[in-house]
Amino acid sequence: MPTVSDFTIEGYAYVGEGRDAPMAGAEVGDRVTTPAPGPPWIVVDHTLARVVVAGWPGRLFRVAVVEPRTHDEIVAVIRAASLIRADAGYTRALAVDVLAELPVGLLFGPHGGPVAEVIDAAHELTTDGAARLAAARHPGAKDAANRVWRGWMAGREPALRDFSRVLAVGLRPASPVGDALSVLGSVLTRSARERAPEVLGTDRDGDLTIAEPWYTAEVALREAALGLGAPDFASAGDREVLTAAWRSLSTAR
Repeated sequence: MPTVSDFTIEGYAYVGEGRDAPMAGAEVGDRVTTPAPGPPWIVVDHTLARVVVAGWPGRLFRVAVVEPRTHDEIVAVIRAASLIRADAGYTRALAVDVLAELPVGLLFGPHGGPVAEVIDAAHELTTDGAARLAAARHPGAKDAANRVWRGWMAGREPALRDFSRVLAVGLRPASPVGDALSVLGSVLTRSARERAPEVLGTDRDGDLTIAEPWYTAEVALREAALGLGAPDFASAGDREVLTAAWRSLSTAR
């Protein structure tokens, strides 16, 4: 059951561009409320690591939960709280005060600003850009990316040797750059579907496949995100290798 502390919570709310959600169109200083005392809730995550990036591009806000006022609001909030674990890491709110708008790169760690730029590039990617990335990918990038992953995972499970197909692990944060690799993959797939649908297909198990040059372009952008967003786990030489393709794309943009 909610306590007084539930209504003094400050946390984070993310809203993807074009989403039909209560926070869509919010500005600093606004009080945002749901249309009725119930779903769709305003989900307030207590930490940045808990934020789910639903849709890209998007906006990240620091918000404060507003205490429910009416009987119907109080009942709705109590019921909503009873359906989630006490340690879930988020609060379902009917109203919030928007305290600040924050750079979305904060979601991907202390060096997340450049990582957000890489995801933006995936959002804007064309077949020409994909070909440029694929051609410029350094042959040592896979090994360099594995070293970043292994350095970040040191002392934790799973102790894999090859992380080249790994986007996230069962931890929070889910990778050396948070959820960035998963978000990047979704964004790039959407770009391919819009601009080069012929490169998308399915394998015999029904899983999505993506053909060249888009496949290698996605790998190159993931490697760039690791090189830019996890410098504490990459040597200067590895950072150069991981971002070689990214620099070629940035120069041409």
